[in-house]
Order: sequence, then C-alpha cells, then structure tokens
Amino acid sequence: MNIQELLGDAYKEGMSVEEINDAIADKTFVDSSSLPPSVSKATFDKTASELASAKHKITELENANLSADEKLEKALADAQKAQDEYTAKSVRLDVEKVLVAGGLTEDDYKDVIDGIVSTDREKSVSMATNLVNLLTAQRQAEKNAVMKELQCSLKKPPKGKDDKGEMTKEEFDKLTLTEKIQFKETHPEEYKKLNGGN
Repeated sequence: MNIQELLGDAYKEGMSVEEINDAIADKTFVDSSSLPPSVSKATFDKTASELASAKHKITELENANLSADEKLEKALADAQKAQDEYTAKSVRLDVEKVLVAGGLTEDDYKDVIDGIVSTDREKSVSMATNLVNLLTAQRQAEKNAVMKELQCSLKKPPKGKDDKGEMTKEEFDKLTLTEKIQFKETHPEEYKKLNGGN
C-alpha cells in the first residue's frame, strides 16, 4: 500500500511532510472493533496503586499476627539474608583482586566469576587462584612451545675459531653465498684457507 492509496481523495501530487501529516491526522487506519479491550492510563495507574497498597496492608497484617518468636525468627532470617548478600559482594571483590592480579581483565572473567563467588570466602579465593594458576601455566606452555619452534627453525651458525672448532671444507661448500660472506667478515683467515686462499 502506498501513500496515495492511504490518503485517497486527500492526496495531491508533490505534498510536503506537513501536508501529509495534516491529511492523516483525522484518518483511522485500524478498525477499533478489532482491537482487544483496553483501559485508560489513569485507570491503570489507579489500579496499580491500589494493588501496591493492598500488598503493603497484607504484609502489615501478616506481621501483626506473628507471635514474638515468629517476629524474631523473621528478623533473624532477614538479617541473615542481608549478611549473605554483603558477604557475597565482599567475596566478589576479593576474587576480582585475585583475577586482576593474575593478568585478567573484566572481559576475561565476567562470564565465570558468578560460578566462582560464594559466601565461602576461602573456597572462592582458592578457586580464583587455581584458575589464575591454570591460565598462567597454559600461557607459559604456549610461550615455551613458540620458543622451541623458533629455536628449531634457526640455523646453526657456522663454526669458527670463536666456537673452538674448525669448519670443514664440506661444511664450507654447503654454505649459501650470504653465509659465506658473513663467515668471511667474522673469520677472514679461516675463510681464506677454506676458499683456496682467496
């Protein structure tokens, strides 16, 4: 459906946005009988307010009907809940310190920290420390593997007087031109001897 079909007789060629807005202001595009019944915002707000008030009164009545022991028990349960929440937040900070000290960023640990943190501080910190140790060991193993690979890919330098050994003629003949030039610069006398005096 295009704008001409929507506006019908009110459509004119080259209409501005303001003219289109004026033309559709008095039109209804949805049949109100097809919509589900609804309430006004004022009615909704009034009902929500009454519901909140009723819940508050129910809580007051429940508390009024509690015996002294039940009130004490409820107060203790509320205090324990508040203490557990505080402890969990405090433990979370301790765990974050361990993880950050281990070289992790918030993006690194944000998906696992909730599984580490509990109200048991010692257990939570121990789990965080073990995680950091595991990651550190993996990083070191990767670093060692890369270093070993680099060492294996490096050619052995040609032997010379500095290596307390003499290069053989066969070893000299296997050197590339670049290696021979390097060898000549670092071992000029031995180079002359192996190159036939040149």
